[in-house]
Amino acid sequence: MQFDESRDEHMTLLTRLWRACFPAEPFQGVVSERWKEIGFQYKNPLTDLRSCGVMGLEHLLFYAETYSQNFVTKARVQQLKPFEFQYPLCVAGLHISQLLAVDVFKLNEIDRKSTLLN
Repeated sequence: MQFDESRDEHMTLLTRLWRACFPAEPFQGVVSERWKEIGFQYKNPLTDLRSCGVMGLEHLLFYAETYSQNFVTKARVQQLKPFEFQYPLCVAGLHISQLLAVDVFKLNEIDRKSTLLN
């Protein structure tokens, strides 16, 4: 399911990710430079969420809430590496989610078949 910022439940997930990563700061909204600190490519995380939508965000959220300190540390360590060796944590997580969904679980085929049946 594509992330839709007009849906409260989607924005709640994004807010929870923010709180897991920046517990001392109020949620700054969809656009903030701080998103890049945890591994999104741009100051608007919705750009990266286009690849696998809500599912990818839920996977990131599970990691961030369950292993909060580890998540934040891994994200910040990536930023210290030379640019050519960086791979932002959130982007990497979203790519892994998409690979699992498409290549392993064949969810794109399920979507395609259900569309054809309707």
